[in-house]
Amino acid sequence: MLTDIEKALVEELINEGMQLKSLLSKLEPKDLLKFMRIRFKMTQKELAELAGVPRSTVVRIEKGDMAPTFAMMKKLFAAMECDLLLIPLPHLHPDLILQRQAKKVAEKRVRYLKGTMALEAQKPSKKWEKKLLEQEISHVLEKGSGLWDENSNT
Repeated sequence: MLTDIEKALVEELINEGMQLKSLLSKLEPKDLLKFMRIRFKMTQKELAELAGVPRSTVVRIEKGDMAPTFAMMKKLFAAMECDLLLIPLPHLHPDLILQRQAKKVAEKRVRYLKGTMALEAQKPSKKWEKKLLEQEISHVLEKGSGLWDENSNT
């Protein structure tokens, strides 16, 4: 479990990462590997020996003929005295994703309630419906349960 400080750090990394995303998303693992290898003035053979992998592995990764695993890339970068980090970069800020999903769930629940009311010949006002939707969004966000369950009406 993450401490409060670690959670804050992850949030900061996500925020910073989202700003860099447009630049970083264009970089391929093969290009990063080759750039760093050349930056350290290493041959493919030298990198392979330091990492304890066949030279053909380095060649295939750099040519794009092999999709490396994270573990393999970590091993190759470690051989160049580099850390390789895995950072989640959400498409939107996590709070916006949660808000959007809560609204989706809340709308579904309100539609269900409106259907039930229609069966009883009750027609809610638009104002009441809007207020109920806002309350339901708050409730879903507060509780968190059913937030990602597409089949949930409760």
